[in-house]
Amino acid sequence: MWCETTLTLVYLKEKRMRQTDIEAYASGVALMSDWRRTITIRPSYKLKPHTSDRIIERMSKSLKAQIFYTMEQDWNGEMYHLHLLINKNVSNDKLSQASGLNPKAIKYNQPIHSEGIVGYILKNLNNNNFHYNIF
Repeated sequence: MWCETTLTLVYLKEKRMRQTDIEAYASGVALMSDWRRTITIRPSYKLKPHTSDRIIERMSKSLKAQIFYTMEQDWNGEMYHLHLLINKNVSNDKLSQASGLNPKAIKYNQPIHSEGIVGYILKNLNNNNFHYNIF
């Protein structure tokens, strides 16, 4: 079933075929939901787009929350981590249970104080090793 959020994301992904204006894209993502928290997850194993999608989809369903996330390569190029925006206040314990990840994998979980966080999460939008999705 197509909803307004899905259609917005499809539009934004199609627009991404060219070099994307990160600031404009971040504004669009910020409007998709009433984002409450920003979270960083760094599992002890190497992430891939399909495994990241499964983790985040499982979290979204379990928490009954909307989650936008990006998968970003670490500075050393060997591992990846996830940046999340979630439209619900949730504890690290609940995140761990919903994702099936070790609680130590949740590195950051803070309320959002500024829309600027969306730009930070999307900072590597135009890089080849960048993946994102919404559930």
